[in-house]
Amino acid sequence: KNPLKLLKLLLIILLLAHLNSCVFFAIANFNQHANSGNIDGQRNWANSEGLVDQSPQCPGTAAPLKTVSQQYTAGLYWAMATISTVGYGDITGDLDSMQEILYSTLILIVGMLVYTLVIASLEDIVSQLDVTSSLYKMKTDKVNTYAQIQCLPEPLKAKLGAYYEHLWRSHLGVKGEKLMNYIPTFLKSDLITEMTSPYIQETFFIKDCKADVVAQVVHSLVLEIFLPDECLFREGERCDVLYFICKGSINLFTAQHVKFKTVSHCAIGQSSFFMF
Repeated sequence: KNPLKLLKLLLIILLLAHLNSCVFFAIANFNQHANSGNIDGQRNWANSEGLVDQSPQCPGTAAPLKTVSQQYTAGLYWAMATISTVGYGDITGDLDSMQEILYSTLILIVGMLVYTLVIASLEDIVSQLDVTSSLYKMKTDKVNTYAQIQCLPEPLKAKLGAYYEHLWRSHLGVKGEKLMNYIPTFLKSDLITEMTSPYIQETFFIKDCKADVVAQVVHSLVLEIFLPDECLFREGERCDVLYFICKGSINLFTAQHVKFKTVSHCAIGQSSFFMF
């Protein structure tokens, strides 16, 4: 969408410059023909630049392609410089030509309007290029401000920053439950089932259940994101959550903090959840 906007804006500017260059040269060419043979009366920018014949005839012979190209290029150069409000001044309307001065003034006014339109359009395009990043930065700034107001300890601030950084890398700053809120209910079940079906079907209390029971369980699932080295549960704690690992792995430790197993893409906590 943004490249098309930019292309449309560029085409409008080029079309406007083309029309203005043609009109600007037509004014000079009319003055040159109206004062054919009268050097003192030939007061126009094209004559000053040596781009037209001193004694043109109407009808006359066609001008060479090289001459027409020079005339068009000079007119286009003037139009672009004037519309963009740059105005180098090397090609200008003749001060003794009322038509050229009035037309140049009109194009300067149009140029200011076009310049304003270009700036507004470019600002809109640039603002849409990375709107997700802007929203994420706004959110993290609020979190950092709140942490400073509450005088939170530095380790806790670092954990908060690490969480949002990991959230940005993995889901572009969108949390799991909010991600699911964007999806219709009838598709949410299919999506979660597709993500968790390999290990849900291996769970002893689900694998032999009917489809409607499985659907109810799936609707109760919540997508969460955890940081590396984050502790999910400890031995002896009351277990009221059953985890299905969709991505990544979890290290299991003994009470003496000795790692004895690493699990991934499975369900954990079944025995504690059902108090086996």
